[in-house]
Amino acid sequence: MAATTFGSITFGIDAETGFYIESATFDYSVSEKYIADGDGDDMAGAVFKPQMTFSLDGAFKTTGSPVWILGGTLTIANIPVHTAFITGYTSGGTFIINSANVSRGNESESRRSIGGVFKPFMA
Repeated sequence: MAATTFGSITFGIDAETGFYIESATFDYSVSEKYIADGDGDDMAGAVFKPQMTFSLDGAFKTTGSPVWILGGTLTIANIPVHTAFITGYTSGGTFIINSANVSRGNESESRRSIGGVFKPFMA
């Protein structure tokens, strides 16, 4: 059942292929380079190479055929709007899987965590 929401909020998570997603985390960052003067104070600098890391966590589905190969690419249903964080970005980019975790437990469901990086200007 869809939630009834009050106020201007986004609530819940879109369905991801291959598992019941319970948590989706996205962290944006840029590389930095600064030049210091003789006193060690930063006087000039640049930020470049924006990227985003992601982590998807949830219970593994026994239906479907998800392919989560390390170094492979992924399509994510829950991505935020990149233009809010990345200057000059319009569309495209590549999501690359660089980590995966399988966890199981007695009296518990099989779980997956899939992580990686988004390169906005990589085709």
